[in-house]
Amino acid sequence: MLILIVIIIFKIMSVFNNQNGYEVILNVYDLSPNSSQKTVLNLLGIGFYHSGVEINGVEYTYGGNFSHSGTGVYQQIPLMADGITYKESFLLGVVKDMAQV
Repeated sequence: MLILIVIIIFKIMSVFNNQNGYEVILNVYDLSPNSSQKTVLNLLGIGFYHSGVEINGVEYTYGGNFSHSGTGVYQQIPLMADGITYKESFLLGVVKDMAQV
């Protein structure tokens, strides 16, 4: 939990320090149930995943979850998806002008 809080603080700080542009980050979440099946899937390098794209401190994702019913694209707080486990993030690039997004 402490690690997640530190990550969120650094992400918030990066929003206010954007002289070099805005980072575009792919956040990946693990949908696999916590069980021995998940362990086997991880050993095989496969699993069930969901993702969201984070730009300027806002994560854009799709589908529905416990707090957003329905389908389509919606916004959420980065790394705080309901009912699923955060796995890892990948820096996709930097956008210099938010008008390009």
